Amino acid sequence: MPICPRCRRTYAAEWSGCPHCFPEVQGKDSAEDSETARAIVEIYRVPDEITGISAQAFLRSEGIPALLLDMRASFYGNVLSGIQGFWGKLLVLKDQEEAARRLLAVFLRGTPEP
Repeated sequence: MPICPRCRRTYAAEWSGCPHCFPEVQGKDSAEDSETARAIVEIYRVPDEITGISAQAFLRSEGIPALLLDMRASFYGNVLSGIQGFWGKLLVLKDQEEAARRLLAVFLRGTPEP
């Protein structure tokens, strides 16, 4: 995974820029989207780190590059997430939002009880 030289966080290889530092990133060159910006959208407000890591891994295993953005602010003693009421955000590319939301619903529903 690439590492942003500005904030030192990793981001999906499909993106040509860091979504932490820029609200939109240019998609890598291809016939369809070489001239359009690929927006990143929030699909889920993550309640805790374990849920976030698990949901991100699930989406990636299904072929959707997902980014987990934690809302901790180290310069405030990591209290920002408590103030906002959630730990972080799960982000995907706009063109994969519908599939990601559908898969996330399955993930969050979990295995039904017998």
